[in-house]
Amino acid sequence: MAYTLDRAPREAPRPLTFAWNGGPGSNSLLLHLSALGPRRLNGDGERGDHAGLIALEDNEATWLDATDLVFVDPIGTGFSRPSLPEYADDFYGVLGDIATTVEFIRTYRTRFDAWDAPVYLAGESYGVWRAAGAAESMERAGQRVAGLVLISGGIPLGPVVPDEMRTAMFLPARTATAFYHRKLPADLQTDRDRAVAESERWARAVYAPALGRLDSLTREERAAIAARLGRFTGLDVARIDQKTLIVDRQFLLDSLLGAGRGSLGRFDTRQVGAGPVDPAADARRRALVNRYLRNELGFKTDLVYQGLESGYSSAANPPSVNERWKYDQGDPNVPVVVRNTDGPPGATPPWLRRAMDLDPALRTFVATGMFDSLNSCPANSYLLSRPARRRAHHVSMLRGRPHDVRGPSASSGSRARHAALLWRPRQVVATSTSRRRRLDRNVSFLPRLPCAPEPLNN
Repeated sequence: MAYTLDRAPREAPRPLTFAWNGGPGSNSLLLHLSALGPRRLNGDGERGDHAGLIALEDNEATWLDATDLVFVDPIGTGFSRPSLPEYADDFYGVLGDIATTVEFIRTYRTRFDAWDAPVYLAGESYGVWRAAGAAESMERAGQRVAGLVLISGGIPLGPVVPDEMRTAMFLPARTATAFYHRKLPADLQTDRDRAVAESERWARAVYAPALGRLDSLTREERAAIAARLGRFTGLDVARIDQKTLIVDRQFLLDSLLGAGRGSLGRFDTRQVGAGPVDPAADARRRALVNRYLRNELGFKTDLVYQGLESGYSSAANPPSVNERWKYDQGDPNVPVVVRNTDGPPGATPPWLRRAMDLDPALRTFVATGMFDSLNSCPANSYLLSRPARRRAHHVSMLRGRPHDVRGPSASSGSRARHAALLWRPRQVVATSTSRRRRLDRNVSFLPRLPCAPEPLNN
């Protein structure tokens, strides 16, 4: 789905932003109808499946005043699917996904004569990998990318920071969560900034080096590390795994408040438990979104919008796109190892660094929520302090995910300003909402890739 504003004769081309969510295997509804688009689902609160969001309203924080928007549903999500089911595996992998994304962008720009528009790529969660990988591939093909907006998915600069340090730098974010829920010791509970700073200093100086020599730690050293982890997370020391000495994300979410008191929100750890889904409200939400996509936007198809509604399948329980995903970004001769960390399996290639090496003018904006359990503001800041960083600006937000413009105690005006912080390109042309027109871009589904994706390594 795409949105554009009319352009006056001889007016400079408006920026063009391609945006997608993560998963992998998620459609673009979250960014489309909860953050960036001109219309927004609204209701009683943030939920992972949007249950209870049953009204559409104008979005004061839309990016449409600054850029044309294309919300991309990757193959296997939304209305997108391979032309034949047996071609699906060509798309359900890191490299195939990047190749498909680049081809979609090329097709769109060709079909709608948008080659003179500055192109921006905005990805959320796994979409950060998609954006960075596509940027490098496009730059190699001579298709300039003006900028990247990387939301809640890390910074794909490659192996700049050892795994032990990356894991350790999640601890300060856990400390901020414990402070919010008043679970820290009394001396840390008086000043959040001081508590987080103390946690970060210990994580850098003691915790990361200890993880680096985990197998040689004595019993006494393990006990001391566990005690400090309990201090900075608010967890019972007896429940911290002294074998791995890692505070697992899900364990923290389920255990911090205590038995029977609910789990913390995955995207915003200040929120406690989402009650059972109201089937009636969920049905109204799905019907509302369907009418908006098919009637108001005019996307005419009988296909099921995957991730919103269900259709016929010849298999009783078909595997999801996420379950079928191939993490083939690394050396094919090295097995992919799933580690007890918060990142995707396998190593993160230096897509962003290589794209910036190819194009010194490429700019990157990184947004991270302090209370997003899947990410870490301190980890990103530490990464950008390393010598390998290049022209990347990081904004740490004391909220959940940066696209959450409905966080606690957020007024309408503050929500709009919050979202506006995410990105404003330099080529902004002031436009009034009365000039807005909504277009659907019914780009035909891509056929099977004609050949294997081009390798992204040098």
